[in-house]
This record gives sequence, structure tokens and C-alpha cells, in this order.
Amino acid sequence: MDTKDSAVWRIQEVIPETHDVTSLVIAGPEGATGVRERHPGQFAIIRVKTDDGWGEPHPFTISCETGCDSLRFTIKSAGDFTSTIRELKPGTEIRCDGPFGKFCSDIEDKDNIVMIAGGVGVTPFLSVLRTFRQSQATNRMLLLWSNKTLTDAFARDELEQISQELDLRVIHTLTREEPPEQTDTDRIMYRAGRIDGELIAVHAQLNTAAFYICGPPAMQDAIKEQLARFGVAGEAIQTESFGG
Repeated sequence: MDTKDSAVWRIQEVIPETHDVTSLVIAGPEGATGVRERHPGQFAIIRVKTDDGWGEPHPFTISCETGCDSLRFTIKSAGDFTSTIRELKPGTEIRCDGPFGKFCSDIEDKDNIVMIAGGVGVTPFLSVLRTFRQSQATNRMLLLWSNKTLTDAFARDELEQISQELDLRVIHTLTREEPPEQTDTDRIMYRAGRIDGELIAVHAQLNTAAFYICGPPAMQDAIKEQLARFGVAGEAIQTESFGG
């Protein structure tokens, strides 16, 4: 494997986010500059040290801001390996290779940004927003985030805080329950159902926005098809597959 950085890191913290989403924070050695010099939206490949040696490689998007000494991966339990993340202990050795990927590589240059996420597909956008918060970016941003229930929206409080500091609006859509009985603000809104073209058209400037979509393939295909019906050109859309 051709890697930009390959070093042994250690687990610093294991953070339960929801019943099936866990954040893994790892601290690396000095000199592991490659992953630290990433752009938001990139991923790394990690291997966990076991009694039998290094485990199988697994790719995960880095969900923290760029430039920090530690790395954060926010992982949904969806298989044999991911279901064990919460059981890992601080101090466990992790081999980390990367960074990889080009998703969101140009996002800092876009004045009008629409980010559309399904479930844990929000992780690259969390990296973007945490990085933008650090730099006090002036980009105009809209995040549409679809989850089954409100409790699945694990970063809700943080997003609300970021929306007060940056030009960010957030729309939460819930597919398996009604939105909470509360008044929407001009920054945070709640809707029932899935993200669709009509919702996007109401809240986004379709002719000038750059669209970034991260979620299950079926969700991506449906949104791209609906955006096309509203006249959004394909070159204005970037996608990244992600289980949601």
C-alpha cells in the first residue's frame, strides 16, 4: 500500500455518541505529519494491535478539525470490527496510514456550500465545520442531515453552537419519528421525512451552490436525480459513499 504516513498511534479516548455510534480518539507520535497535514473530508486507514499482531485494515473518515495533534474517527457499529470499537481500551496501539481521498478538497474555496448527509455520513462535514470554526471561515453553509430519530443526531448541540459562530444553517430530517415540538430558529430547523429536491430548493441557492453529498448510495442517487430535475449541473455535485 502506498501511504503518505504510517505510524503507530495509541487510543486516547473512546467516546459513546449514541447507542450505535462511537468516536475513537487516537494520539500519534511526533513526526507523523502526513495525517496532520490533511484537508477536511479525508480518511485514514487504521489497524488495531492484537495479541496476534496487527489486525485487518479499516478505512474511516477523520471527523476532527485539521491540524490537531490527535485524530478522531466517528464510527457506526455495522459489522464485526465496528461493533468492537466501543470495547477498545485507552493505550491500545493503532497503526494509522494516510491521509487519503479528495472529497471536500476544494470546499474552502466555495462561497456557497450545501452539505447533505445521511446518518454517520455527516463525519466529513463535521471535519469541515470544525476546521471552519477554527479559522472563522466566512463561507455561507447549509447542512441537511437525515437521521432515523433525533437521538441519532449525536452532534446536534455542537452544530447549534457552530451555527451561532459561522454562517451556517442546519436542517435535521427525521425518517422514523416526528420532529420535536419546538419552534425552529433561523439557524436550526427540523423536518419529518427524507431529504428531497423540494426541501433543498426551498433552502439552498441552487444556481450558485456547490453540493457535497455523503451517505448510502441509494440516498446519493436519489438526491442527484432530484437536483438534476431542478437544473443543478453534475459538476456542481461531489459525492462520497458512506454507510448511514
